Amino acid sequence: MTRFHGVNIGISLAVLALSGGCKLEVGEADDDATGGEAAKRDREREEAAGGTTSAPPSSTGGTASPSTPPPSTGGTTPSTTPPPNTSGSTGVREDCGVPEAVNNEDRDHAQPLGSSATICVDDDDDEDWFYIDAPDDGKAHVIRLDVEQTAEAHLGVAVYADKDDSEITHTSFDLGVTDALYLTVAPGSRTLLDFYEYGTSRGLITLKTSLTTELDENEPNNDRDEAKAISAGSGVHGQILVPYLTAEDRESADWYRVELKAGPHVLHLTQVPERVWLGVWISDSNRVEVDWDRPPNAGALFDFKFEVPADGAYYFEVDNYPAELPVAVQGDPETYLSEGYVFTIE
Repeated sequence: MTRFHGVNIGISLAVLALSGGCKLEVGEADDDATGGEAAKRDREREEAAGGTTSAPPSSTGGTASPSTPPPSTGGTTPSTTPPPNTSGSTGVREDCGVPEAVNNEDRDHAQPLGSSATICVDDDDDEDWFYIDAPDDGKAHVIRLDVEQTAEAHLGVAVYADKDDSEITHTSFDLGVTDALYLTVAPGSRTLLDFYEYGTSRGLITLKTSLTTELDENEPNNDRDEAKAISAGSGVHGQILVPYLTAEDRESADWYRVELKAGPHVLHLTQVPERVWLGVWISDSNRVEVDWDRPPNAGALFDFKFEVPADGAYYFEVDNYPAELPVAVQGDPETYLSEGYVFTIE
């Protein structure tokens, strides 16, 4: 998401520094996903073998804690289900030191991960590829991957979007620990996961997955042409997630259309997750920008006072400011993964 609104440019670098935190990096498109990643994994293994194990990146400094989802926004609660297992398999089960019964050593042989699998990656050439398919229901989905390692297991993973082979993220899990990785993906997407030995690994790893549907009954409304019609005076409930499909197709904005009378109005933002800095952009039916604003900081509520010059339809774009939220979070889940925003226009 890139916008050029006067003061945005002047403060973007400062804002990014303040709103950052230690995060998993979101990968750019990679023309040769398996080749480039193999070289990177070799470097990781050499580093780990040298006696220094790098701690995996945390979500926001590692201090976030799981939060309780808010009351229903839009009339439903989040739907959490195991990902579909399109092969009908009950799950891959491997044992260390035993030949693998299922060949999933490369992308072309990736297996559906389903709700669980047990794997062992115990040499440099041993990789296990899986995929997770998200329902094509018009809403973003949060993939939760739980990784349970035995004491001698040391796992790395690279995550790719099947649509364009772009890398979503790559990370490792500390030796022998239990950890979690969260990914926000698009409806109808296929996400590829390449698991490999990080350093030296000699133990079993249990993988468990689930999918949670975006808490937003107004979806799909990620572009102006899909703007959801709302009414002045009514509460609007939504959620900001990045629906990663490709490196270029990952628009998180929510769009709304409302009929307003000429004169002053106020947008009251009454609920927002602590990590979200919600910007609001207003334009008219001719795509002319009328006004824009945002709260003083992430997680803040505000009253946005604005005026419209004439009676008619106006479009409201809401999105995280000044850049998109992380697609990948490791460790404790960020609140924006399970909580939404609420606003009213008067």
